[in-house]
Amino acid sequence: MLDLRSEIITTGIDEQLQLVGSDPYAHIENVGLRVPFGPTATVGKVAPLDGRAFPGFPGPLLNRYLFMLCAFNVNYKQCARLRGWRELVTIGTKQTSDAGSPRVVEQEVLSPFWKFADGNVSFHLMDMGPPGGQGLPLTLRGPIDLNNFKFRWASSPALLYDTGTVMPAADLFYVDLTTYVAPNQGKPYGAPLIPGMSVMYDLRTPWRSGGLPWHAIDIPITGPRTVALFASVRQTNPATRVALTLPLPIYPEGLSPEEQFLLNFPNAIYWRVGGGLIVDY
Repeated sequence: MLDLRSEIITTGIDEQLQLVGSDPYAHIENVGLRVPFGPTATVGKVAPLDGRAFPGFPGPLLNRYLFMLCAFNVNYKQCARLRGWRELVTIGTKQTSDAGSPRVVEQEVLSPFWKFADGNVSFHLMDMGPPGGQGLPLTLRGPIDLNNFKFRWASSPALLYDTGTVMPAADLFYVDLTTYVAPNQGKPYGAPLIPGMSVMYDLRTPWRSGGLPWHAIDIPITGPRTVALFASVRQTNPATRVALTLPLPIYPEGLSPEEQFLLNFPNAIYWRVGGGLIVDY
């Protein structure tokens, strides 16, 4: 019997690749999924499952974007082994050049503890249950589905929504959301695959960590089963967040790479999230 090792990674549409392309097949995709521009404190909402408000929980604290980053299925009477995984978070901003064309500057988040004062990202490795995620919402086309923007659930990388508004109406890119309600109260579907990895606040297996992702985990999985990696993002608001007060004189070496980036580009926001799952079948 031959073993097959595969890495399932997050890829998604990137509006900056319009008229440029990303490969010889005329796609406009890039690594990871783009995070919408709108700060979730004003754009994002939570839909209570029973239609009532959550006593004791202020609404803005629950406003987050829910991403399904990558998933794999293990069929009936099939065995697999999850060998490893990795995470990706970037921050960035868009500028308009003298020629009127947008120019994006983007940086990978490298510090495992770093986050915006009013925003953050959490990762969730979940067991969706047998068989193949049965019991999840059907992957039917939703009222405003777009590329990588799917109604309640998707088996491929997507920002999941319950309701939302994209302006203008003919916009093909979900990054311009003006309203957003996450499905399932904004919580990832399923149960924790591994105790302690249902909610992860750090970058414990960064995207560029060499060979570590290929043997970071060693978990046998028997089918039928679906395993998925989610990200939950609270998008920052540069107009209202607390700015860093700098000492005089300033010693840039005393700041993290992310804070140094913000000194140069103070309007940066969360730009991209992604993940990868490495599986032996």
